[in-house]
Amino acid sequence: MKPALVLLAALAVAAAWGQGRDNPYGVRARIAYGFTPSFDTDGGSGTMQGPEVAVALPIGSFLKRQVLLEPSFYGGGRLRHGGDNDSDIYRLTAFLHGDFGRGIGGRVGVGFAAATRARGGGFGSTSDIVFDFGVEIPFAFQRIAKYQPYVDVHAVLSPTDRLNGYFAGIGLRL
Repeated sequence: MKPALVLLAALAVAAAWGQGRDNPYGVRARIAYGFTPSFDTDGGSGTMQGPEVAVALPIGSFLKRQVLLEPSFYGGGRLRHGGDNDSDIYRLTAFLHGDFGRGIGGRVGVGFAAATRARGGGFGSTSDIVFDFGVEIPFAFQRIAKYQPYVDVHAVLSPTDRLNGYFAGIGLRL
């Protein structure tokens, strides 16, 4: 699964690069911290907490909204030892992004996620479709050089409860 996500990310980078420097839609990079609600495991129930890293790449527009392709990694359990499960979740999501005004933006996306066991703990591999809903709120100060920092809050929902999560973090529009 990892090679497939790397290949798709490389194709998305190539597509974004091919749009040229005059592209009005920029790449977004973000880091976040997230947690999962309780989910069923083989031996009872579990949760995960940890960092998420993502890069959203512009691939075009649809209905006058920006379309982004975002590969992401969520290291559930990476920063905690003991009471939570450990699993790495890889996602590839396509977003429709729009601005509401004053720099505030929202997004709706659908994608695919795959989870693998991390550090010998957690749960076995699983994969499913995911839906992502989020809001971007710009920092109070103006642009830093050519970058536009923002606060990101989003939720990932899936029929497979182990892939659900809620995240808050910071990002840059590059």
